[in-house]
Amino acid sequence: MALRFVDGFDHYTTQAHVVRKWTANPASYAPVFGGTTNGRFTGGSFHISGCYSNNQLIKTLDPQPTWVLGVAHKFNIITTGVQIVALMDGNTQQVDVRQNADGTMSVTRNGTVLGTTPSAVGLTNQWNYYEFKATIHPTAGAYELRVNGQSLISATNVNTRNTANSSANQIQCGSANSYNGGSGVYDFDDFYACDGTGTTNNDFLGEMRIETLYPASPGTNTNFTPNPAGSNYANVKDAPPDDDATIVSGNTLGLMDTYLMSHLSGTPTTIKGTMLSVMARKDNAGTRAVAPVIRSGATNSIGANGYLGASYACYTRIDETDPGTGAAWTAAGVNAVECGQSVGV
Repeated sequence: MALRFVDGFDHYTTQAHVVRKWTANPASYAPVFGGTTNGRFTGGSFHISGCYSNNQLIKTLDPQPTWVLGVAHKFNIITTGVQIVALMDGNTQQVDVRQNADGTMSVTRNGTVLGTTPSAVGLTNQWNYYEFKATIHPTAGAYELRVNGQSLISATNVNTRNTANSSANQIQCGSANSYNGGSGVYDFDDFYACDGTGTTNNDFLGEMRIETLYPASPGTNTNFTPNPAGSNYANVKDAPPDDDATIVSGNTLGLMDTYLMSHLSGTPTTIKGTMLSVMARKDNAGTRAVAPVIRSGATNSIGANGYLGASYACYTRIDETDPGTGAAWTAAGVNAVECGQSVGV
């Protein structure tokens, strides 16, 4: 697998919600997540307004030498040092992409400039799509920055390692540095992360749109208990999540719910992958797990178990191909699947 994580920032609105999916958001000034007005096309964004510093999202994954990050970004003020994306090793920066006072962008090794775009990148109050690929190594490192599909700067055989490890295990969206003394407004949307493994999705994906789909009607499997009583799908389609206000619950091993989902807004020619997210917790002692389920055709494809704690967390699975066919996703295939969860041990 090379596609590792995606986010369209549509289905949560608070910092407490976002850190169920991301590992951390150390902001002391509350950003706005989700909503309906800040997104690049529709839906929400990671919206930073009136903030000073430490308003980045961090996702911890396994260490990899090569990562590719993509994100749509819009800003209202050019601010020196504000980061767009970064790769980290144990909370320490390896390499990042940051803004300069003249509107150019630099790739840095924890602040040491490795390369700078020849001219200003993007205009204020306009969306642009940034993609950054880097290999972490002290002598054979490499990087490339693309904006709206155009390669602006790149280099090979350079030092991209700032720690003792030739890898990064954390991806970052947003900046740990100051957002123009609190007067800046910054939006991020349509984020993806790939590693360099495998033969698929291990390089630049190009400009991506992340569309969020929700349960829309009952599926084949309706074995969980709804609380309050009613249709299972209706209790789990809330965005943002309302936690215990509307839920489905189950304790029997193998118990399964699946739901028909809302449809894509258009017919994309290429779908690089899907990520199914299930928000879950346990309400008593003992070992219990939840497994995300995709039903494609007549087959229930059960994902890996995520072991539950007493607080809500997000458990995900990524499928780069349709599990029912083994072939690339099509719009018709995405629109036909059922998504849900199963009780595991």
